[in-house]
Amino acid sequence: MLAKSVEANVFHYSAAISACEKGGQWQLALGLLSSMLDMRVIPNEISYNSAISACEKGGQWQQALDLLSSMPDMRVMPTEISCSAAISACEKGEQWQLALGLLSSMPDLRVIPNEISYNSAISACEKGGQWQVALGILSSMPAASVMPDKISYTAAISACEKGGQWQLALGLLSGMTGMRVIPNEISYSAAISACEKGGQWQRALGILSSMPDMRGMPNEISYNAAITACEKGGQWQLALGLLNRMPDMRVIPNEISYNAAISACSKSGQWHQALKLLSMMPTVGAIAWGSVLLSMAMSGNLELQASTMESLRLKWLESASRIARYPSGENYSFGGFRVLLESDGLFAVFKPAGITTEELVARLSRALLSEGHPGEITGSSRLDVETSGVLPLVFGPKSSALGRWLTVQFAARQVSKEYICLCAGPILGPKGTQGEIDNPLQVLKTGGIGTSMLKAVWSSSGKAARTQYEVLEVFQQPLPALVNEGDAIMMLLVRPLTGRTHQIRSHLAGIGRPIVGDADYGGLRAPWCRRVLLHCWRLSLMDLNCRRFQPEAPFPSDLLETLQHLGYDPIAGSCDAASDVNIMMRGQLV
Repeated sequence: MLAKSVEANVFHYSAAISACEKGGQWQLALGLLSSMLDMRVIPNEISYNSAISACEKGGQWQQALDLLSSMPDMRVMPTEISCSAAISACEKGEQWQLALGLLSSMPDLRVIPNEISYNSAISACEKGGQWQVALGILSSMPAASVMPDKISYTAAISACEKGGQWQLALGLLSGMTGMRVIPNEISYSAAISACEKGGQWQRALGILSSMPDMRGMPNEISYNAAITACEKGGQWQLALGLLNRMPDMRVIPNEISYNAAISACSKSGQWHQALKLLSMMPTVGAIAWGSVLLSMAMSGNLELQASTMESLRLKWLESASRIARYPSGENYSFGGFRVLLESDGLFAVFKPAGITTEELVARLSRALLSEGHPGEITGSSRLDVETSGVLPLVFGPKSSALGRWLTVQFAARQVSKEYICLCAGPILGPKGTQGEIDNPLQVLKTGGIGTSMLKAVWSSSGKAARTQYEVLEVFQQPLPALVNEGDAIMMLLVRPLTGRTHQIRSHLAGIGRPIVGDADYGGLRAPWCRRVLLHCWRLSLMDLNCRRFQPEAPFPSDLLETLQHLGYDPIAGSCDAASDVNIMMRGQLV
């Protein structure tokens, strides 16, 4: 009777943990698992499997790994289910190294990996930008008597897509049929997206048109990727044709579809066509408006652009029932960050190095909530984690009048930003020398310990990117950290004319002058350099009341210390060609 009672208790606990797992309540699942011991009920495989799966669904990869490692101590051996759930948890947490380690350790635990284990590991590598590793796992599956399925191939194709390997993605797609695996919509969409990123719009269209013959019905993702491929290839007529064909294929265009087609028309100077598309959209986003406005300007219709922007501003100003205003003023602290300037719900904070834009916004939102205000704060731009300086934000959601006004200015390139950086390499010229870098950039997802997950590379199939620079100072005294004789460290004033990811970092690295401290792009590393020495010191835009909003951020102390190490006097200054920077350098330190 006692044995039956214990067995019943185990069953009830396992059922309850499984219910918590299905309901997304990972904390309750863990609580139940730990309470089993207090009730002298020994967890079994089902209890652990359900708890680990609950952690996986809740994105708690560390908790999942802890549970898996504790199973042998409870004389419960891991199974395919528990290991696969833990690998999937690592995949969701973008911990590809841990997922790979778990997969390789399964035989030591006398657990044979199955297709779920392999698929989760491949997907983890895909998210981590490890396309080579993903392909290696895929190719190893038959030797382990595990045949790849649609999920395996699709994850590997997606990994190649994110890594910019369109040829390999197409090879995997064509190889699926040889392995008697029928591609699905997701497989095709990933391959089309790979072609889009690789600038292969013809191949993208070819895959899209072949889908019905292979019993794969195109969906909105397939069409969106194909339209974007045409947009990148300057094929606005084909982009429009695809958009118009979607309803006939029983695929409803969404905001992404319209935005891609609008961008295709705008880039080709067909802003009239873009305006027609705007009128067809159920709701018009600020990014779409920005694309059309940019096209007007690039086509020489500056007056039309200005009048259209003014109409939008007045419309949004009228619709703004209340523009949020919180502690107002200049140079005060809010949520632990210095506010540089505030104007009718638009404000700019000093972002220090070492914190992501997302975390900064989250901390400001929590500070607002703690003071009894609505906690939503949004922005239309971001700074890299190691970049310091001015960050403009809005009190309220992105869909608010002010949020849309900020977004449309960034999209229409009506926001000017200026950065200060230190770079190393051959001298660009004496103080006052100016130049421009005009090379398209493609953002690839990479991986590896201590490296960035995103990297911008020079590519003819990338997006247009332009960066202006001016030499403010040249430091030529002997510096042991410099690699080549004759190289120098230069302080530059940099103006990005477009807003691509890692634009300044990639452009300067591409001309052989990477930013000091930027290991991801080959930058100089030295004991006196603790981070990527890039600082956004000023930006300029218009608030919703048509007033100029121009916050400035003084140099942070670490940048000034580096300049002093190089023999530069930040108090006296010597940037004769850039008086604004000289004034800023005499300001208060952060």
